[in-house]
Amino acid sequence: MPIAPVDSSGNVLYYEDTGRPGQSTDYVTIVMIHGAMFHSAIFRPMIPYAAQHNVRLVLLNLRDYPGSSPYTPAELDALRGPEPAAQAEALLARGLELVSFVHWFIIQENIPSISETPERVGALIGGIVLVPWSAGNSHVLSMLAHADKVPEETKALFDSHLRSIVLYDPSLTTVGTLPPDGLYSPLRERNLTTDKMVAIFPTWVSSYFPQVDDLASDEAMMLTLVLSRVPLELRGDAAAARDPHRTSTVERMGAEMLASVIDPDAMKRSQILISRIDRKVYGENLRRALFHPYFPQGSGEHRFFWPTLRVHVVWCDMTVGDCVLGAQWINVQARSRLYNGKGRSIRVHKLDGANHFVSALLLIWLHP
Repeated sequence: MPIAPVDSSGNVLYYEDTGRPGQSTDYVTIVMIHGAMFHSAIFRPMIPYAAQHNVRLVLLNLRDYPGSSPYTPAELDALRGPEPAAQAEALLARGLELVSFVHWFIIQENIPSISETPERVGALIGGIVLVPWSAGNSHVLSMLAHADKVPEETKALFDSHLRSIVLYDPSLTTVGTLPPDGLYSPLRERNLTTDKMVAIFPTWVSSYFPQVDDLASDEAMMLTLVLSRVPLELRGDAAAARDPHRTSTVERMGAEMLASVIDPDAMKRSQILISRIDRKVYGENLRRALFHPYFPQGSGEHRFFWPTLRVHVVWCDMTVGDCVLGAQWINVQARSRLYNGKGRSIRVHKLDGANHFVSALLLIWLHP
């Protein structure tokens, strides 16, 4: 079982690795980071497409998920407690675990560094792309938000290897904003038992909702649209009912496959606690990661780490409302900072006809 050490306490992260594609020396390494309840096995449908796109695909399991170290009672207490400072430290630790994994993997596997291809000006080959999905975005944003705490050796290694970050369908939680009144999520239904939340969550989050054309700058209009959306199979829409591809992903999986990609116990033990971290903690991480990534170095000087890092936001137009609004929030903030000449350069992209669970299509988009 492949595992990587991520701290001095003996904690490890489990991963699956497709390996170098053939004899390629300029391949791109894409590290997929899962979200809530669904662990990295959900990305296995991407594996057959990797080699043909000169991609080395790494599927990473976060703490408390299969093969990776569970949280200690003290770590769970920090998540469970009411103190934002303790929650912030817990989220910081998750970001630094990710840093440790990427550093270890680059060295262990001798990953090709970033370089420009002679065929196309500005096109890159080699390097690593981090693709956090859904709740997994919080780990990568924490990593960027605390770049000043990364060892100098790792900072230099990331300068030569960390090519881009793709924030894949981020939710309102991970960007640190409160949901509007009336926006449904089973994780916010306090009248449900934990067992009932966990039972409802997979079908809801993998449903297809009416398409959203674009991330309209008119936030009021977008809010009205998103609040009106319900899963297609619940609308009594005859056309949707006839299209088996528009029923929820888990309904099409079957029980055996679903069991192979989810960990309900991890959801109950820790993931729900992580989702309830104070939104201000998430919001501050987003600000530091993307919009004000300047860290004081003394004498009034500030340092901008990994300035050439490319940041993309990919949102799915038939995903749950939390993720549509999460992407819109980043888009609005990014445009505002761009005009002021501050923050990282961010590009926003839409996946057409995609619910929250499209993965093979994402790989083709990442590296056509």
